[in-house]
Amino acid sequence: MPFKPGRLKQLGIEELKDVALFLPSGVQDYRVIKTLFDPRDIIPNSQLTLAGVVKSEPEVRWSNKRPRTVFTISDGANTARFSLFGDVRDTVKLYPVNAPLVVKGSATFYGGRLFLDDAQIVPKEFTGKVVPVYKGKSGKITALTTFKLVQSHLTQSIDAANQHLTEMLGRLPIQRPEIESILGIKIADIPQLLNHAHKPFDVEVFEKAMERLRVLSTLIVCQYLMAPKQKAVRTMPFLSTGYLQLVQNIPFELTKEQKRIIGHVIKQVRAGELVDALLVGDVGSGKTIVYGLIAAYFAWAGKPAAVLLPNVNLARQIHSEFVEFFPWMSVALVTGGTDTARDAEANVLIGTTSLLNKALPRLDLLIIDEQQKLGHSQREALRATDTHCIEVSATPIPRSFALAIYGHRDILTLKGCHVEKQIVTKIRDADQRRPMFEEMMDDIRRGDKVLVICPQREINPESKIKLKSAEEIANKFQAYCPGQVALAHAGLSDEENRDAIESFRSGIKPILVSTVMVEVGMTIPSLQRVIICHPDRFGLTQLHQIRGRVARQGGVGYCDLFCPDLITNPKTRERLEVLCKTQDGFAIAEHDLRLRGMGDIMNGNSQHGDTELPFKNITISIDDLDKFISKLNQESTQHAS
Repeated sequence: MPFKPGRLKQLGIEELKDVALFLPSGVQDYRVIKTLFDPRDIIPNSQLTLAGVVKSEPEVRWSNKRPRTVFTISDGANTARFSLFGDVRDTVKLYPVNAPLVVKGSATFYGGRLFLDDAQIVPKEFTGKVVPVYKGKSGKITALTTFKLVQSHLTQSIDAANQHLTEMLGRLPIQRPEIESILGIKIADIPQLLNHAHKPFDVEVFEKAMERLRVLSTLIVCQYLMAPKQKAVRTMPFLSTGYLQLVQNIPFELTKEQKRIIGHVIKQVRAGELVDALLVGDVGSGKTIVYGLIAAYFAWAGKPAAVLLPNVNLARQIHSEFVEFFPWMSVALVTGGTDTARDAEANVLIGTTSLLNKALPRLDLLIIDEQQKLGHSQREALRATDTHCIEVSATPIPRSFALAIYGHRDILTLKGCHVEKQIVTKIRDADQRRPMFEEMMDDIRRGDKVLVICPQREINPESKIKLKSAEEIANKFQAYCPGQVALAHAGLSDEENRDAIESFRSGIKPILVSTVMVEVGMTIPSLQRVIICHPDRFGLTQLHQIRGRVARQGGVGYCDLFCPDLITNPKTRERLEVLCKTQDGFAIAEHDLRLRGMGDIMNGNSQHGDTELPFKNITISIDDLDKFISKLNQESTQHAS
């Protein structure tokens, strides 16, 4: 009978083999169950599984418009209480007064009474067992339903998954004995590994199986990364105008790096080689003029080109620069309200994702600026098989960066800068609030500008985490600097945001308080300081992008990472300290790759995080990947000799 995924399709399970490849995210151990819960025998904060009977009707209480249902169970002499959140009326019906109930949670005492925090009711069929835990999908399929469906198809699926994994291992450039030596098991034992992951009889057995499967998965990712690129796509070569004609209206001299990259790309085009490259350069290194000249080369020859950007403000800026640098070129700004017919006649289209909704000609060149802000499907939607493509970023997303450093894409690096600049980055804790504010006011008195970035635009009264909002900060600054503070965020209209940013650029208002809408690409003259509130709420590359707005014209700039709340997580502190130690976007992107994972490098379903080759719900270490690739290269070289 053919396999029908049904609701499992919500989890990306399409074929029978995918069931066994959908690994548990962990296990719960329900083997030790206490039937007597005398407080004197219970250690506070310990994990407990209690079995008792429901003593009374559960009580429903409300907090922030959210119901909380409190259960009380008894062992005949002692009681324990726990809460379930949300609508649990169906659960209440299953457990009337005097019904047996098993619950697991963390032991806490309030007023001498036992409570279980983070409680979950244990299904009857789980008691006395080690049970795998599967991820569901919010609003689509619960974790319990996922468990039942995966387990029901598991026996047949393991055979199909074993065949698939064995075939993938067979493509590695080393022999079976070497593969088994690295895996630490025989390839014939893969079905047993999958059984131990999905049907563990012990926690240690589960952990060992998952570790072996992690190694197996890493080897298979190595196989993909070490494989030669697919057969190169040939394109129609063409000649255009010369370099001097293209740069005649550019008011500055290009660096040797910029000339080298432009020459390299044009050489590929002339040879009929498909350009598929990642252009990485720090903020201010001149990425825009590099891809602008490449686009101009195409446009002069009548070859359609487009530049895809993440927001309207940046699109307007790039359009303005193209018009200035290439007055002979027909350039269209494509937004939601532009004329499709007029757009189609332009040599170069510059726009946001509005480009995806236009009837455009087939593109010979696609440039994606700030590619980390756009999804994989968006980036691919405008691209034909033979479209030359250059993705651009100071801090590329982990997936793109991984593909580049492992040789599946060309990587074009700009490390120089047209101006000498230094950005001093400091972590400023709450006790440094006053000196930071005084330094900011000194900047304003000197005629410089200050950008203040907040993680949210307005106060959220229902949030448990109290963050400084853009509106709150703007109001406070307005009291000290009346008439000098501009405010921009996504809750305002395009016109209001445009006016705020222009008043900041022109110096009418030297302070701009904003959310991350000014994160990428925008050039702001005389901006020498940025203050980022709650930097722990932002990603590492996002922080680097925000910092890149500073000192664009050179000199010394300042980036203050203002932490009004104590940061207790050492990894978070370490992440912020990376920014204090380096301004190199390439180094930051590499650190981000190791921190967040490379994502789904084959299919592009995720741009960071777990690599989905071939398993779901497993993490691959970048360090292990580097080590294995080195070892495999060494083994294959020895075998060849």
